[in-house]
Amino acid sequence: MPTGKGTAARRRTQAERSTATQHALLLAARTTIYELGYSRTTVAEIAKRAGVSRGAQIHHYPSKQKLMLAVADFIFSEVEDEAAEIAARLGGGEGDVDGFIRDLWTRVFRPAHFNPIMELANAARTDPALGALLAARWARLMDTYNMIWSTVLRRAPRGGDEMATILTLTLSLLRGMAFQRTIDDSPGQFYDDQLGAWAAIVKGVIEREPALGSESI
Repeated sequence: MPTGKGTAARRRTQAERSTATQHALLLAARTTIYELGYSRTTVAEIAKRAGVSRGAQIHHYPSKQKLMLAVADFIFSEVEDEAAEIAARLGGGEGDVDGFIRDLWTRVFRPAHFNPIMELANAARTDPALGALLAARWARLMDTYNMIWSTVLRRAPRGGDEMATILTLTLSLLRGMAFQRTIDDSPGQFYDDQLGAWAAIVKGVIEREPALGSESI
């Protein structure tokens, strides 16, 4: 018969505790970079926010550079997960160009993702290892974007090169808007209007029949 006290919780393995500690440090690092900026972020502050000892932090990430490399990889993984969810929804027919652009803005380019990446990108100018990692992860992320874009535009009567150009322009616009948001106090409606205007332009280009012999937008 049950005693009502329940069974004792299973003790986590060393590997599980190690994974949990690393995850806590990466979450804390992302938040610290977001709130304080890269230059003011210290490993001591990250360990404090993560609730782990300096010894544990040093064991997993013995230097700030190693921790920054790990958090950069972590943030890009989060972005790819967001993009994969968008892809799954669009693949099911639940989306269009306007929805795709707005999903990117609200989920992929949200401050919690974009601002730390911007801080890390700036630091990468003088840190070759960080720069190489960001370049590699960006290339992988672009593959994901291209896959989603082809899903959104699977029935578009335009050439592949044109679609790639439109995607590049879309991402450039969103990055510019996200940067502006960090220094501008314009209301959310301002950015919403820009997204709507760009989506209308993109749909106009997609739906316009290409001129005979023309390969340009």
